[in-house]
Amino acid sequence: MSTSKRSFRTIWVLCVSFGAAPAGVAMAAAPDPAALSKIAALSVPFVPNAGQWDARAAFAAQTFAGTLFVTNLG
Repeated sequence: MSTSKRSFRTIWVLCVSFGAAPAGVAMAAAPDPAALSKIAALSVPFVPNAGQWDARAAFAAQTFAGTLFVTNLG
């Protein structure tokens, strides 16, 4: 990962952690604690790539929002 991408990701995580967002990004209301416990209880079954997806994908998982791919670079 390039230094600029890493820096942006660090800034984004810090902003979101402290309830701020970069200009132009709307923040959602704080989630319900009951909803958070339900989300925390979810498991995401990652499936190793055995040639069924693009070679750049190391693992994939089907989620309610779509397919999540994890690349060999993380």
